[in-house]
Amino acid sequence: IYLENGNVIEEATRDRSTYIGGSDIAAILGISKYKTALDVYNAKVNGKSKDDCLLFRLGRHMEPLILDIYVEKMGDNFFEHMIFDFNVYSKEFPFFGAQLDFLGYNCKDGIVIADAKNVKSFRYKEFGGEGTCDIPFDIICQVAWQRYLTGAHHVDIPVFFAEQTELKIFSYYEDKDMESSIASAAMSFWQNHVLA
Repeated sequence: IYLENGNVIEEATRDRSTYIGGSDIAAILGISKYKTALDVYNAKVNGKSKDDCLLFRLGRHMEPLILDIYVEKMGDNFFEHMIFDFNVYSKEFPFFGAQLDFLGYNCKDGIVIADAKNVKSFRYKEFGGEGTCDIPFDIICQVAWQRYLTGAHHVDIPVFFAEQTELKIFSYYEDKDMESSIASAAMSFWQNHVLA
């Protein structure tokens, strides 16, 4: 499947060492709470990934449920078409990619993507009001990368706060300057570190 910007949607099967993904962006920029640029380098070049902790494994298992609740909150007829769990790659730069949880289409907005999050209580205060983009910057970088690759109208971030037993939906809209800066950082990292 090709998006309007020419980028390609595929099954989520490509080896993650062959592209810069959304979860790599915050680490490359030095703002990730979970990994460093060196961790990304080691994963891409040396095939050494950090151990997948139980929290992240549980979060991935929660994503389908979070997305079910998200679609339910949006309303039965909000999306005309939906696809789940796939990758998108840049046609121009095939080493730019992202694993996406959800893409929906409606006549009003066009493409809307969603990135489900299962957040522990220690991060609860980092989020603002529902419907805003008042979310931690590491998450903003990830979803900005996803929007950049898809050309989506916006990215919804349905976040489940387990201890509070609530789901809030935040939204990120295009920020060309930020997305351009992120793409430049990813290009520099790939050329000057991974390829070098």
